[in-house]
Amino acid sequence: MPHVRFVAVLLALALVGCGGRAGPGTGDLDGAPPGDGPADAGADGSLLAFCTGSSNRMIANGNESNPAVSGTVLPLNCCDAAELTVVTATVPVSLVPIVVMWRAQVGSPTEVPATIDLASPPQGWGVEVYVGCDPAQGGCNPAPDSYATGLSGTLQVARTSAGGYDMSLCLIVAEAPGTPHPLLHSLQLYAPHVMAKY
Repeated sequence: MPHVRFVAVLLALALVGCGGRAGPGTGDLDGAPPGDGPADAGADGSLLAFCTGSSNRMIANGNESNPAVSGTVLPLNCCDAAELTVVTATVPVSLVPIVVMWRAQVGSPTEVPATIDLASPPQGWGVEVYVGCDPAQGGCNPAPDSYATGLSGTLQVARTSAGGYDMSLCLIVAEAPGTPHPLLHSLQLYAPHVMAKY
């Protein structure tokens, strides 16, 4: 019997380590609201431990903080879209704000509610990180710094009864070797249940 238990534990660890779901309570929209458990970090198991609890957490360029994160619905004709805006006093002013913007093309195969793998978003979805400006406010083209690729983690989006979104984000991104970014070199961000309103 000990051998059977050992094999079962190994299988469970392999499932979680490979980005599989371990059942309800792991952030599945079909078993629990977004952000109620560890996020599914895809192939990056390091996020599983970071993205837990009910408080915002961020490590930007090695500086850890508990930032304020707010949400805004973006009224676009073509898409469902919103942004999460991160503000904290513990990083250089040049990094503020950090904005994570997502959009889902109307009629895309994956519609809200959804759990999106940031490393491989489904057709019709886009997620981008902007640093030092807010694209919804204008004057952000080009942004002082931004990431449109190389993201890992998950974005969970559900509609609210008020017509906005309940969003939970578990994100990691870092500059690629040989291609340094001017402001944001690495970012880990966990923001559970951020409400976006019009």
